[in-house]
Amino acid sequence: MDVPVLSAHARLRLEEAERQVLQWFDEMGLVLGHAERDLLIAWYDDAFLIPLAAELAVEVQFYELAEGWSQLRWCFRHGNSEQVRPLIDELFASLLQTLRKDSRWAIDLCRGGTEPPP
Repeated sequence: MDVPVLSAHARLRLEEAERQVLQWFDEMGLVLGHAERDLLIAWYDDAFLIPLAAELAVEVQFYELAEGWSQLRWCFRHGNSEQVRPLIDELFASLLQTLRKDSRWAIDLCRGGTEPPP
């Protein structure tokens, strides 16, 4: 199974982009498990209740661009089980919907997830 990837840019400082990512993690029930200056990784903390959720981690790489722009790259890492696919599709669709609602975001790359209509 491919690793779904989504890349988008916006005229947002990294701090604001990070705040939006953390808010989305919270809305999706994901818990921040790892944080570096330009990388956040989240997963489901209660994965023992939903065994397939233990196979999933969402990585968000931050790139600071000139003049207050940021580019973010979301990568949906998972095990090889096809049973985790509906969970990935739900997260991917939610992320797309969130970005499309905010006119500041422009999607650069969208690969491997199920896309809802625009």
